[in-house]
Amino acid sequence: MSKVDIDVSLNKARSVVINITGQVTAPGTYTISGFSSVLNALFAAGGPNEVGSFRNIKVLKKISEIRG
Repeated sequence: MSKVDIDVSLNKARSVVINITGQVTAPGTYTISGFSSVLNALFAAGGPNEVGSFRNIKVLKKISEIRG
């Protein structure tokens, strides 16, 4: 048996456009890196406002149709 080492790195990720709604400081449309997490997105929107919370976050995805 031989040992195989693989080192993979991604230099550039595509950007994604997201809409943040609800109880955040600055709801709106944001363009973020494809490597970003939900917390990164919330940070972009200024975080929860006075009545918002980190306890009830919903991630909704809409997958665009690809037509040939």
